[in-house]
Amino acid sequence: MSDIIPLSQIEHEAPQGLPTSAPVIPLRNVVVFPGTITPLRFNKPENVAAIEAAVDSDQHVVLVWQEDPEIEKVTPDALPKVGTLTRLVRVTRQGDDLTVVAQARERVRFDTYTQEEPFLQASFKVMLNHLPKDDGAYWEAAMRNLRASAFRLIELDEDIPTEAEQVLRQIEDPVLLTDVLASNLKLDMDQRQRLLEQSNVQHRLEVVQKILSEQLNIAELQKKLRDDMHTE
Repeated sequence: MSDIIPLSQIEHEAPQGLPTSAPVIPLRNVVVFPGTITPLRFNKPENVAAIEAAVDSDQHVVLVWQEDPEIEKVTPDALPKVGTLTRLVRVTRQGDDLTVVAQARERVRFDTYTQEEPFLQASFKVMLNHLPKDDGAYWEAAMRNLRASAFRLIELDEDIPTEAEQVLRQIEDPVLLTDVLASNLKLDMDQRQRLLEQSNVQHRLEVVQKILSEQLNIAELQKKLRDDMHTE
């Protein structure tokens, strides 16, 4: 699983002091969720220029999924309206490449692209996470069910490191839990982007639970088939 920001609770209102404009970097085959730390490598000149500009400014960029990976020169109309505001934790150069450790912070919705050369830059607004007013018994039950399903999948899926269970046990916040699971479940890019664009946390939780249950059913069936083969 992805490395997780060591927070058990996060604010559901936009944190103060975040930028309202930043360089925008399209990513092929990656949707980055808030609450995760992601290692990335860049070598396209416009992306390297964007990273260098951020390093010289406030260390922030917006990462956004590039839906068509075949496009070499990406323009704003080829990108979704929602991306992830990300802080550059570490940047190192290896030849012409930049290796970045990126701490994803908030969902953002683009307002206006303010430049396209030498790299994309846009203004944006942070998207708030909307929780139900009554977050008592329902949330406790939903969180327990989600976490129990995740633990069972970790137990059955050999591709998931056992350390993932310890990470999940430390997360009490439904916003962070759904984002961490969404970033690690086997989803196609469209599904990931739709979850990123969803500000309703209850809806996100229900979608993640449904996907997790489907993958758990498959893992249970695979285990049964393996067990049946061993008994023959």
